[in-house]
Amino acid sequence: MSNNKVFVSLLATAVLAACGGSDAPTDSGVDSAVAAASTVAAVDTGRIMNAAEEPEMWLTYGGSYDETRHSSLASVNGDTIQDLGVSWVYTMDKPRGAEATPIVVDGVMYVSGSWSVVYAIDAKTGEELWTYDPEVSGKDAAKGCCDVVNRGVAVHNGKVFVGVFDGRLEALDAATGEVLWSNVTVDQSKPYTITGAPRVFKDKVIIGNSGAELGVRGYVTAYNVETGAVNVEASMPRPHTSSGFVFGLLLAHAVLLHEAVHATLGVEDLLGASEEGVVAAPDVDVNLRLGGAGGHHHFAVADHL
Repeated sequence: MSNNKVFVSLLATAVLAACGGSDAPTDSGVDSAVAAASTVAAVDTGRIMNAAEEPEMWLTYGGSYDETRHSSLASVNGDTIQDLGVSWVYTMDKPRGAEATPIVVDGVMYVSGSWSVVYAIDAKTGEELWTYDPEVSGKDAAKGCCDVVNRGVAVHNGKVFVGVFDGRLEALDAATGEVLWSNVTVDQSKPYTITGAPRVFKDKVIIGNSGAELGVRGYVTAYNVETGAVNVEASMPRPHTSSGFVFGLLLAHAVLLHEAVHATLGVEDLLGASEEGVVAAPDVDVNLRLGGAGGHHHFAVADHL
């Protein structure tokens, strides 16, 4: 595979950043952000809930908690598209698949690549601010169905969270890329992998896993964003049975919950509910898979957040 594929996901974003006008991500504060951790990645639940007010940013996977992937930016349209050109090109360190959506916060782009390597880049100039390589063993590639890809990071209050291919969830300092905490979220003796992007809600970072193609069962775990401690009440229990029946019920519950939430409450109302609320996000890469059925069912379910 050529390096062209590796940087293509960054290229379109770089072009948009160079369009100018109110739709372009600003670089104001980038220098100070690198110098002072308190000003880096200043994203919290409230800011994500109001993401529509900052269309020049991309604060979370899917753009907002409802993950519509819709942008209201209007500078690129039928009249201006002919003027688009390459602003900058950044080549990732490891030339394999690139499937992540970059997160853009206050002029800094945070994006992951193959082997779960994380990059922080000046969104306007393409200058590398830092990179982090979790050094996944090459032997772990055999555990994945579809290459050693990664679909993105989460950013929250000065931290960048990445689900590592070998099953780790790690919190990085958004200013330097230094590891703040690291937890192994799976039984690494089994063929579990993580390729999906974490989600952050309030003081919890939520991650799932994959591997049904090789016989394991998925689950969702919530961790404290500051300490990395497991939040048992907000986590889905790890499966302890080989029966597909129990997991089938869980999947059915997820589907019904998703439909009920979006039909009656809407994501915005749900996130404003009490501490006993439930969050269901469709079409995400935390994969709860029905073992033996061969299907990929994309739901993230976190209870009692």
